[in-house]
Amino acid sequence: MNLDTGIQILYQKYKSNIKYNTSLILSEIVAPFGAAAGAYILNRLDLNNYLSSSIGGLIGNYISAVVTFGTAWYVLNRGSYSNKTIKFFKEFGEMTAKNLVPAAISYLLYGPISIGLTYEGFKPTEAAFYASILSAAIFILGSNIINQRVIKLHRRRNF
Repeated sequence: MNLDTGIQILYQKYKSNIKYNTSLILSEIVAPFGAAAGAYILNRLDLNNYLSSSIGGLIGNYISAVVTFGTAWYVLNRGSYSNKTIKFFKEFGEMTAKNLVPAAISYLLYGPISIGLTYEGFKPTEAAFYASILSAAIFILGSNIINQRVIKLHRRRNF
């Protein structure tokens, strides 16, 4: 077996893991910008800097990450979902619900990080942005562990 064949076999075996992690990484790339936007909006509503960076950042982070993940997952697996919108929303709902646990764990760290950065003089938007990046690694790891059922389900399909 040559290297090219070996890589093709590994890709076919783990393509759902690759698609899942691509979706997660894209969502975590967008999430800091959503966090900064959420912090900006709450700061413009005259909430204090600590609430703006932590609460606004969390809301913006979560919404932007979930929307980006769902969009990327659908696009990368569209062959599996053609004419099966209910199937997509069922699997997406399952993954989103399961991701609440790793999201909660990462957000437990997000709050103190954003508040600490705000205390150190960062603007709420900056604190939210950097806190989002720092908490993302924990979320990605937890999400991969908890969503193996759906990932393995897509591993068996040929697209």
